[in-house]
Amino acid sequence: MTGASVWAEARAVQAIPDAVRQLAEFPATFGPEPPDGAPVERVCNGRFTALLTVGPSGQMFEALDLGYDVPGALEAARATLRERGRERAVWFVSPASKPDGLREQLLACGLEVAEEPPWEPSFASMALLEPPQPSPARPGPDEVLARPVESFEEYAGALRLDEDVFGMPEEDRRAWEERRRDVRELHESGRSPMGVYAGISTASSSASGGRCVRLPRST
Repeated sequence: MTGASVWAEARAVQAIPDAVRQLAEFPATFGPEPPDGAPVERVCNGRFTALLTVGPSGQMFEALDLGYDVPGALEAARATLRERGRERAVWFVSPASKPDGLREQLLACGLEVAEEPPWEPSFASMALLEPPQPSPARPGPDEVLARPVESFEEYAGALRLDEDVFGMPEEDRRAWEERRRDVRELHESGRSPMGVYAGISTASSSASGGRCVRLPRST
């Protein structure tokens, strides 16, 4: 289970717009819908949002409002996994997740703190409140170049680097490599690969702030 972190100061002054905060805490819920044919499926039922991918370790659930029946919500999540032949997943619990004390309730139900790569016990998001103002006095490092990707190969290479940095298990890497062709076809059809990978980056650098709890193998 993973949990989100939101600075108390930001919460007090409401410097971050609500829409940006929602996206930071629940990227799978409020991010773009994966295009048809993508190796990603989003399932929303009001209590939680599931983002399901091709690898065994990439299944994640965002806790929106599990209500008064947390065990029942967990069973619904396990059923979602079983229907798709999956056995394990992680839960993201953010500051806005309900009910209060949800992380402790999930742990009491047998979930464990997520520590296996590519997951970590906690994640954090950052928001840029003002656009950067470049100046000759602060030009930035010469060895860093930031620009949009220019080809699908370049984008796929960046994803592979991301897999290395965050220690994605080999089984998950193989599953993604087998689907690279499908993703390329979506890209060449005019649909952005960013839509395909929406939410998957929560397993890496743009994860929402929160606490991560691992759902043990379902039976």
